Amino acid sequence: MSSSFKKEYFCDWLMINEGLIVDEDCLKESVDLLFQEELPIDLKDKKQAAFYHQASFQNNEHEWRMHVFLTEDTQEPLYFYVEKDRKRIEEKWFKEEDFHV
Repeated sequence: MSSSFKKEYFCDWLMINEGLIVDEDCLKESVDLLFQEELPIDLKDKKQAAFYHQASFQNNEHEWRMHVFLTEDTQEPLYFYVEKDRKRIEEKWFKEEDFHV
């Protein structure tokens, strides 16, 4: 899952769910490797580490942030959630078989 795919996914999500057409270049993003103690509680017991990708977009009215957690070895998506104005509005878990510690 390359960074450009994640940007594209977020742009698609914004278009489908919020009716916004956003160019990938308008997104801010960051990528980190988080270890077990830094992971959200939902992942702590399931993974030793995970890549964390965050992309955000802001217009004059709202701010959206997509948080994506990926396996550290294959970078397959594990879990994501989206916030609008700092309130969680959607989340999704991916394949349960990815959760082997």
